[in-house]
Amino acid sequence: PSVVHYALQSLHHLVVAEELDFSLVMKVLKKKLCPITAEDVLELPDVSLEALIVLLGDGECSSEGSSSEEDDSDNLQDGIEVSPQVSEAVRVLVELAESKKLCMEGNGNYSAAASSRIRQNIYDSLSRYSLQSLGVREDGIRSVIALATGNAESKVSEEGERYQTLTNIVRNGIGIVGDSKVDENYPRFSTAVVSLANTLVANEEETLGSSLWQKGSKASGSSKKTERIQATKSILGALPSSNAVRNLYNENPSTP
Repeated sequence: PSVVHYALQSLHHLVVAEELDFSLVMKVLKKKLCPITAEDVLELPDVSLEALIVLLGDGECSSEGSSSEEDDSDNLQDGIEVSPQVSEAVRVLVELAESKKLCMEGNGNYSAAASSRIRQNIYDSLSRYSLQSLGVREDGIRSVIALATGNAESKVSEEGERYQTLTNIVRNGIGIVGDSKVDENYPRFSTAVVSLANTLVANEEETLGSSLWQKGSKASGSSKKTERIQATKSILGALPSSNAVRNLYNENPSTP
């Protein structure tokens, strides 16, 4: 396991340094290590899985595949192509984040300590991707909000389902961060959870913007008020709790 761990770490550093192409590395891993599915990677030893998850977050390290935070809103609309390998990596990370086999109490495939480290890496890797690569689109966010505001005719799209899944993952992460032991022993956990939450919330507000308040302009005043409150709850639902923010600040007072 230690040899695999160091090999995966080396690949991670080479991809980050743009010495290796992420898509090529993913293809090699499937041939030499194991199929890149949640079910298969959960059979790996904990140290190997930890390193693999870090590597799975490297999909946007190449100059061609990366997208800055400033371009996220444009990416949601432009339909920029995401490579199959990046989509595959994100899918596995999402499935691992939802897996009951990574139980923080140590009742799953790994010990409580190993599961905590693995989950920390999962959130960290997900937070390094743009909304485009995470599989979220503007129409998906709108479909979720439409359903949340009581539009009976609305149907959540596939991209909307991914957005809902990521929101639930963030909420679960905030719950985990609330555990003082986790926050003390795994300080990067809260940082990664807050980073992913900020990505979702910022782009939800960017996507909806003024159209959020313009929607349903023909409805009565009371309907508008209810719609506005429900949409605000949806936006705030993914924000970290006050305790999580306080702990993060105490951990690093220079955090903006």
